Order: sequence, then C-alpha cells, then structure tokens
Amino acid sequence: MEFENIFGNCVLFHPGIGKTGTSAIQSLGLQLPIDDPKKSCFSPFGVFGGAHNVFAANHPNFKVDKFKQARFELLQFCLNRDAATVVSSEFLIRLTIPQIKEMIEPFLEQGVKVKAVFSIRDYESYLASSYMQAVKVNWGKKEGENLGQFCQREIEHIRYTQLIDRWAQIIGDENIYLLDYDKYRKDFVSLFFNSLGINTEKDKLSAVRGINTSIPLIASGLMEEFDKVSDDINARQNLIELIKTMTFSANDLNNKKIIKDIVKNKFIHDKERLTQRYNWVNSHV
Repeated sequence: MEFENIFGNCVLFHPGIGKTGTSAIQSLGLQLPIDDPKKSCFSPFGVFGGAHNVFAANHPNFKVDKFKQARFELLQFCLNRDAATVVSSEFLIRLTIPQIKEMIEPFLEQGVKVKAVFSIRDYESYLASSYMQAVKVNWGKKEGENLGQFCQREIEHIRYTQLIDRWAQIIGDENIYLLDYDKYRKDFVSLFFNSLGINTEKDKLSAVRGINTSIPLIASGLMEEFDKVSDDINARQNLIELIKTMTFSANDLNNKKIIKDIVKNKFIHDKERLTQRYNWVNSHV
C-alpha cells in the first residue's frame, strides 16, 4: 500500500514526548535509506546515543561545535531534497524558545520549511511510564523521591500547551502536527512512518517492538528496595528482565490514585486547547 508524505518537503522535528514509542521510531528511522531525495528519511547528521541528541542544547553531553557542524551538514542536505527529513530526540521537547531559535533559524533563512510533530499521551499513563523508566535506568528522579513527589515535580514540565507553544511561536501553528498515542497506541510506530509516506515492513516493526519498555508501576517498590541493598549492576539488570516476564495479580490502585489526584483534569483541558490550535494526524494505518 502506498502512503502520502503529509508533511511535504521540510526538516521535521520530532521532540517526542518520551515514552511514546520514540526509541522504536528512532531505531527504525535511522535505518532508512538516505539516497533518494524524493523519499522521507531521518537525518544522517547529529546522531548520538541512538537519537539526534547532538541538536539538543539541554543534553548532558551537548557540545556547541558538534551542534553547529551537524546543523550545517543537515541544512546542506535538506537544500537538495524534496521530502521530509526527520530530526528525532526526546530532549528537544524541553528546549527553551532561544534554544529552538538557535537550532532552526538557519533553515528558515535559507528557505527550508520547518515543521514539528509531537506525540500526545495522557498525562496519567505518561507519568506512570516515565517514573518507572526513571526507576529502571536509575536516572531522572531525585534521590529518595517517591512516586507522588516525582509526579508533582514533573507534571508542570510536561504541559503540552506550554511546550508546543514555544515551537509554534517560531514556526507557526500551521506547521505543528499532533499524533494521538492513546488512540493509535497499537499501531503508533506504523502511523508515524505512514504519515511520512513510508510503508514499514512487518518484520522490521517486530524487531523494534518492545525497545526501551518501562517495567510495571506495581514493581517500583521492588526495584527501590533492591537499590537500597545492592549496587550490583548485572544483578539489577537480571532483576529487570525477570520483572518483564512476571504477571502481577494485584491491582495497583493506590499508585494510580496518587497519579490521578495530581493530574486531575489537566490533560482534558490541555488536549482541548491543542485541538483548537493544531493539526491532528489521522490514521494512515
């Protein structure tokens, strides 16, 4: 089946948000061929750590010289193309307006269209997944911080209306696209690539399915207790792999209520505002 590239000829930034299949999308996207200027592809420049993190000024390993070199190379690449060129990194979602301007102004000055596509996920399930990702990799939450404290701190940093508005102020509302992760979760990776005019092969989709999945929220206490008594990295990884295979009979109502009480109606409110301003990508799968 043939699909249409709905974004046209542009540099297309994909800032996530994280925990919406971004690792799978990046893994598959970076395998796409780059030799046909009429077909969408991922930027071959600025790749670090499996994503385009070189472009993210807020990345812990950001280097100005590498950023400028990658930006220059990507610009020259885009000037000779007639399709979308994707730059994907979850770090981009939290850039400030000056950082976004620094990244994209050379493209605008040279007449290259700049667009951005954001994955939208319900705050409750995002926070649960994000917390468990932080527990799994032992990074992203403060020492001793519990679920409620993490969510209280994080909720005000993930409000889509604020994060996306920073981009819209520079590239315009008409160049912002939204992907509904909750609605198309089962086929989300396919939807992403189909919107680029790319028909992803089933075997390749199967190969990336499950990349960087979070462990269940109900297992958070187990992981945290382990970290109190051991710093054995290999044993910790073995525990994570074991947890992934386990079926938990208990219903984690208490933790879910903690998150629900923090989120309240914020997502419903924000999604309504997003719908008023931006373009939702319809199913192409």
